[in-house]
Amino acid sequence: MEMTTPTARSAALIGAAAAITGLSGCLIVVDGSSSGWDKDKAKHKDGWNGSSYSNDWSGKAKAKRSWTIGIDEGLVASTDALRVLSEAGDVKLVPTDGPATIEAYARGPDRERLDQIEIIVTVDEGVMVVEAAGLELDRSENWNDGISIDLVIEIPQRDGVTIDTSAGDVYVAGMAGELGVASSAGDVEVDGHAGPAAIASSAGDIDVHDADGPILAETSAGDISLSHVGWPIEAATSAGDIDVLMLPGFHGHLHASTTAGSVSLPGSSSRTALGPMSTASATIGSPRSDDEEPAECVFVTSAGDISVSIAD
Repeated sequence: MEMTTPTARSAALIGAAAAITGLSGCLIVVDGSSSGWDKDKAKHKDGWNGSSYSNDWSGKAKAKRSWTIGIDEGLVASTDALRVLSEAGDVKLVPTDGPATIEAYARGPDRERLDQIEIIVTVDEGVMVVEAAGLELDRSENWNDGISIDLVIEIPQRDGVTIDTSAGDVYVAGMAGELGVASSAGDVEVDGHAGPAAIASSAGDIDVHDADGPILAETSAGDISLSHVGWPIEAATSAGDIDVLMLPGFHGHLHASTTAGSVSLPGSSSRTALGPMSTASATIGSPRSDDEEPAECVFVTSAGDISVSIAD
């Protein structure tokens, strides 16, 4: 995996996700239906999309809607990669050995507005695309008056995943292949990934655990925590700490820079000061074969501490 600068890589990631429009060939499969009125819980269930509605009387009055979608088994079997698009809301992606499902939890100003939301599943050049449609927000209103939808996707392990949300947290576990995550405002957590990962958040923390591929992580405001991860690594934050624990066997060069904070690297490191910037470098390990090239890892924060270590 060729590593570019964090800014260029994250900008390319966000741009690629934002460019996906005009999807066609929709396949919408919905499970469940019921009818009735539960006065005690102020919740109405009906047969339309198997949805459940309720009123949230805390603070400003809001409507809520929840429903579950079952994805056709043939569609799952015929695709390897997955792309998820959502304008506002959290995304949780986890593996399952059973049927693939999408649980949707929407909230907004009223039921009529929530009825406009659709979860659309399509195939685009061999990639399954899950899109939350009908989420256009009224930017003239306060954020709490807007509409959002959280998605919980359970699907057999995918080989290649892209997730783009304009505002929301992202959690990905147990996937493989190239992973790309872009969130304009939200935390990103990756747990157990086999393959390279490129993660960008405009405002939020980034946490990656047990990932064996190269990693690019950039956030404009937040901490970056990488635990038991492979290399090479590029991690950058404008305001936050960077804490890294790499897998055993690392051979290469470490470079760390911070404007306001401390730097801790394994082994002996050289340190320099360029104006307000404090930098440190270290060379670790030895090649395991004659043709092994040393890996390059770069860690940069404008305001925060940097701690890098290697697991035994």
